Amino acid sequence: MNGADGPLPATPSPPTRARRAGRLLWRLYRAPMFSPIGFLVRAGILTLVFVALHLAGLRHHVSVLSGSLATGSLPGTVSGALGIVYVCAYFAAVLAVPILVLAAAILAICQTVLPRKR
Repeated sequence: MNGADGPLPATPSPPTRARRAGRLLWRLYRAPMFSPIGFLVRAGILTLVFVALHLAGLRHHVSVLSGSLATGSLPGTVSGALGIVYVCAYFAAVLAVPILVLAAAILAICQTVLPRKR
C-alpha cells in the first residue's frame, strides 16, 4: 500500500529484549528431558495447564464423578469429559509436579557433588 506521500515506512522489528526472552523460552522448552532444567520446565508446564483449566472454570464439571451434572448448558458427556480432564490435570499438579521438582533437585545435587567419569 502506498500512502499519498509515497510508500509507508517499514514496520519496526520487535525489541531485542522480547527476542531474547523468546529465545530463552525456546531453549528452556527444548531442554533435555532428563536434566534438572528439563524436569523443572515440565513441572512448570503441568502447573500452567492446571492453573489455566482452573481459571477456565472446569472445576465445576468434576461433580460428574459423584453422579450429578454441573449447572450449565453443556450436555452430560461433554461435562463428564471436561471433569475428567480437570481431574487428570489436578492429579498431575498434585502428584507429578512435586516429584519432578524433587527429582530436579536431587539430580542437580548429584551432578554437582559427584564427579563425571570421562
